[in-house]
Amino acid sequence: MAEMRKKVLQNKMAVLLTVIYVISLIPILMASVYDYPQADDWTYSWRTHVAWEDTHSMLEVGKAVIETIKDSYMNWQGTFSSIVLMSLQPAIWGERFYALTPFLMLGMLTAGTLLLVRELFRKVKGTEWLSVSMLVLLVTVQRMVCKPVAFYWYNGAVHYIFMYSIGLMLAACLIKIVRRNRPVIMIWSCILAVILGGGNLVTALSGAIGFVTALLLLFLSGKKKRVWTVLPAMICNFLAFAVNIAAPGNWIRQDAVGAQENPVMSILRSFYYCIEFPAMRWMDWTVLLLILFLIPLAWKAAGKVEFSFPMPLLVMAYSYCFVSAMFTPLDFAAHSVDIGRAQNIIFSTFVLALALNVVYLVGWCRKHFHISLAVNKREKKFASFSGLYYAVLAGAGLWCILLSVIPSPEYFTSALAIHDMQNGSARAYADAAEQNIEILKGEGSEVDIYEIPKNSQLLTSSDIDQWHFGTKFFYRKDKVNVLPRQ
Repeated sequence: MAEMRKKVLQNKMAVLLTVIYVISLIPILMASVYDYPQADDWTYSWRTHVAWEDTHSMLEVGKAVIETIKDSYMNWQGTFSSIVLMSLQPAIWGERFYALTPFLMLGMLTAGTLLLVRELFRKVKGTEWLSVSMLVLLVTVQRMVCKPVAFYWYNGAVHYIFMYSIGLMLAACLIKIVRRNRPVIMIWSCILAVILGGGNLVTALSGAIGFVTALLLLFLSGKKKRVWTVLPAMICNFLAFAVNIAAPGNWIRQDAVGAQENPVMSILRSFYYCIEFPAMRWMDWTVLLLILFLIPLAWKAAGKVEFSFPMPLLVMAYSYCFVSAMFTPLDFAAHSVDIGRAQNIIFSTFVLALALNVVYLVGWCRKHFHISLAVNKREKKFASFSGLYYAVLAGAGLWCILLSVIPSPEYFTSALAIHDMQNGSARAYADAAEQNIEILKGEGSEVDIYEIPKNSQLLTSSDIDQWHFGTKFFYRKDKVNVLPRQ
């Protein structure tokens, strides 16, 4: 009977967290009706938009995608897989389709997290993997560093959040094929590896580090015969990464940004950034609650597997180095790590890595002290108070939520979405965008449009430079003048 109560409690926990997560997404998705293209959305998709508008031929759209890749590769950046996705932003089929952006990004982020955590918990019977996934997603989505760029600006989101999600999916595929050879999954891993290698340099470098780590683990664990399962995807990833960084446009862009930093100093500074940002910017009560919720889940999960969780300190040190490495390309090439769209994926990686390290350390503690679920009375006593433990944490969480969102609705993405819809700033942004689009669709080779209001913290950001940039190509104008809004 006690065992049945525990199973019911675990299932209830997973279901409850899933319901909370889904409900938390509702206001974020509702705000999508106010979302419109901005800045580089126009710049990277004008060729595909014109091709579709003129011909309604997917073949012509495909040719326009290739033209966009060639132009960017030679003149600005080599991130070819990102350029493909940027050129196919939803508004090329019609501006209102742009509202799909948060659905796409949240869908990818959710799917990637679920797939990876499920594979990591494959040998754990139960729903702990789902509870862990939901906790990670709740913190990641709600506390995202730059919310407009993460979910509402397609160009920035597809370059970072989408690519980060591709990396999670790739990791899940690799874990699956290492366990058991599956040709279909191997093909998918090669496709995902190419996409990741041709994306932003932060996730591309992380992918390369991940592949090297996978090979080392296979060799050190005596599974040398399984190396061949990882090699095809690794070769695809490295080739795609090489094509990416070899682009002539990268050097043109670098000249515009300024001389590159000393690589050794960039690496050293990255280790400092990986202390500064988590400790001084990201660590708060939400992260503390995440850890506290994870401890009993990890304890129960560890009791269901024979894995000994060896060398937890080495795992933590590797995690620190892995997250640190994500700062390096930013410091080296962009001279700044405080870029919202890049911070989004580093923060997401930090939350996921922290959660997995908590699970690993708790698992090690359980195995190290040889505590058994079946015979330990303290474990049974603790299990009987699990409901009370979670209730106390939930109560503390609700109280902290109220204290946070009432004075600062931007603290959580859902609260910010509700706030911006209620105070009219989201509607004001959408009205201004719609007005400009109507003008741009009108007759004349030269048109006057108006500045977009920046009151909505959900839909606008300093990361998004000028709303109108690229509109003259998208709407085939010779000149677009931007007038102050009265």
